[in-house]
Amino acid sequence: MDKILPKEAALKVKRLPKDTIAAGYRHTVALKADGTVTAVGDNRYGQCDVSGWCDMVAVAAGNVIRAMLIQSG
Repeated sequence: MDKILPKEAALKVKRLPKDTIAAGYRHTVALKADGTVTAVGDNRYGQCDVSGWCDMVAVAAGNVIRAMLIQSG
């Protein structure tokens, strides 16, 4: 079995052609086609603070967290 390092795997990720939405417990994160991110909902723990996020290829949302994958890996 060939091993792929996380950085190599990240470089193989292609941006989805459409907007992507991830739903957390009390917030929602949206990845726009241009790579920017918008978040709405309960921001008690800062989970909607995504103002500087750009060049993203994927987003995910959890209980009070959100995660992203940037173009450069």
